Amino acid sequence: MGAAMGPRDVARFGSGRAWSGCRSGYPTILVFCLHAACVQGGRSCTTCMRILFTSDLHGQRHLFDQLAELAVAVRPQGLILGGDLLPDSRPEEAEDVQVGFVATVVRDLLVRLRDELGPLRTAMIFGNHEVRCAEAAVARLEDEGLLTFLSPDKVLAWGEVSLVGYSCAPPCPYWAKDYERLDRRGDENTFEQGYVWETDAGEFRRVNAVEHLRTLATMEEDLASTGPVERPWILVAHSPPAGLQLDRLTCGLDVGSEAVAAFIRQRQPDVSLHGHVHEAPQMTGQYRRQVGRTLVVNPGQGEQKLAAVHFSMADPAGTLTACNVACCR
Repeated sequence: MGAAMGPRDVARFGSGRAWSGCRSGYPTILVFCLHAACVQGGRSCTTCMRILFTSDLHGQRHLFDQLAELAVAVRPQGLILGGDLLPDSRPEEAEDVQVGFVATVVRDLLVRLRDELGPLRTAMIFGNHEVRCAEAAVARLEDEGLLTFLSPDKVLAWGEVSLVGYSCAPPCPYWAKDYERLDRRGDENTFEQGYVWETDAGEFRRVNAVEHLRTLATMEEDLASTGPVERPWILVAHSPPAGLQLDRLTCGLDVGSEAVAAFIRQRQPDVSLHGHVHEAPQMTGQYRRQVGRTLVVNPGQGEQKLAAVHFSMADPAGTLTACNVACCR
């Protein structure tokens, strides 16, 4: 931001929503922050930061290109990536494919955005299509200062905004099982076969997923490891919550997480961002819901056009803008 706005500027712009919509196409967006600290002191205000969120790009390079274009248009202060970002492959190819993609395409995106936008906070989680061997490649990007990987037991502070992330999803038919968990203790998994990455051996091991998941903490138990989080804060969970029409498959089945839904109800983050079910907005006509004080969002994902949302932390519900979200076209 340039010079601090004075009282006349505040009166002229009123609510501070002086940015254009983005339902299709990516226009330039001008964000005027009217938080008192910014108006009076000309300082960067993290409680008013603009956040750009997307997920489920699945290694599709045209979607990564569109994400770069959208970020340049929106000019966010924070970029959040909600998992299932890397290409699918067969188990014997997954290490080379996903590690290589992080080191090239993901890194190139983040370097480009840093060069074009200046300092940009970026946070990410994985999804159920990622494999654990890609963690080391992401850690190298963290060492470069390009991003931060989120987890439920570690709170990331972006100035005054806190973030917590969770990568796992309930059992799915896909072969990768590193980021799958039973939703709650006693749930059953009907998808028997899968592979997990053995870090010590440096290779994938075939497992009976029904038995394997019983040996691990559930999603409910993992999320319980989240300690106190200062407001305002954002939850980033790959799986959408159950019961909010943000989780419906093309076949009509709702596959959201009861554990994530209970966590949102109990902990009431200011914003909760999700992915995983690409077609949910098209199936239900919903991409946003309100649960108490929590704005819950799943923008889904398209095959040809990037679906994303952006919003200001000063007023997430009032500024939430959908870009190519199916139910908003």
